[in-house]
Amino acid sequence: MPAEWNTQGITVEPTSDLSPLDKAFAFLNYPFITTPSSDPNVNLVNALNTVGITGTYRQNITAEYGEGDWQGVRAEFTRWAVNYKALAAQATAVAEREAVAAAVPAAALVAAAA
Repeated sequence: MPAEWNTQGITVEPTSDLSPLDKAFAFLNYPFITTPSSDPNVNLVNALNTVGITGTYRQNITAEYGEGDWQGVRAEFTRWAVNYKALAAQATAVAEREAVAAAVPAAALVAAAA
């Protein structure tokens, strides 16, 4: 991608060498259920393991895949991604709040309470 196509002015060189994470995200976003991958390592189990999807989301994605419902797979994966992002944002907010609280001297807290 040429630098003039993005606001950061960064040139992004093309690549045909996808990482395992790239392949996992592509598999879960575009699950061609009736067409097996040319790479036997690109499959549902490896995609879920690579991305780190566990619990109910994993069960739901596996069920949708088993039913041949690619839209269901994509919808469940999207729900997982949105939830994961929300949890990460919450953890960041808590860490920032704790850092601010730790920076305030205890005497200032006592004086403010009085």
